[in-house]
Amino acid sequence: MVMPGMVGHEVADEVAPIRPEMRVIYMSGYVGFTPRGVLDSDESFLPKPFTQDTLLRKVHEVLNLQKEPAT
Repeated sequence: MVMPGMVGHEVADEVAPIRPEMRVIYMSGYVGFTPRGVLDSDESFLPKPFTQDTLLRKVHEVLNLQKEPAT
């Protein structure tokens, strides 16, 4: 979510025109962090700590979401 010089949304916004089919899962670097008002309700967030199974389920969920065509 937060990185030096750029936040996750900014990275996703920069890459989206190049890779419109890209899917994004946001993840915090902090245990127990839940973003409030940072993510839209349709965006995926994976809170730490998580297991391999939880990660795989989240990736499967996001890859199977219907992506709306770019306008």
